[in-house]
Amino acid sequence: MYHIYGDRRLQGSNKIICQGLTSLLKEYSIKELSIMRLCKFISINRVTFYNQFDILEDVLCYEFDNKLKECLAENKDLPLIKAIIKVASDNKDLSTPLVASGHSELFFVRTKEKEEAIFQSLSKEATDQEKDYYFEVISRATCGVLNVWVNNGYKEDEDALYEILKREINLVSAAL
Repeated sequence: MYHIYGDRRLQGSNKIICQGLTSLLKEYSIKELSIMRLCKFISINRVTFYNQFDILEDVLCYEFDNKLKECLAENKDLPLIKAIIKVASDNKDLSTPLVASGHSELFFVRTKEKEEAIFQSLSKEATDQEKDYYFEVISRATCGVLNVWVNNGYKEDEDALYEILKREINLVSAAL
């Protein structure tokens, strides 16, 4: 998980960390990189890294979440799942390493904003437990579809992928 707070010094450091990782990912896969290599590349102490992130994939997650917030701010009526697909499509430099690292669940790190956007479609009477189950089903289905999409080379466009996700969820529902 990332630990970014309002401290301007930390925000400056995380920007350098994000830019450094993006640069390294042009030459290396995420599996070939280490925190030490990144820190040497951008000339920071590992403590600075660990003050903000736990693992390299957290940097990608932080970048993805920022881009998702921007997308949702610019497209207020866009459903969250469609926004996640759009950000994944527009930012393949983030999507590909997240999937390759085996951490595609980070596309859907549970945040208050994401929960609220998803729960808007639920009944007001839904219990906390029902919301937890619903969030897990939707997030895992979305991650699974994104995994296949990335591994297959991004063949479908965003709208087609969204329709595939809806169709697959309906098929699962019908099978129950």
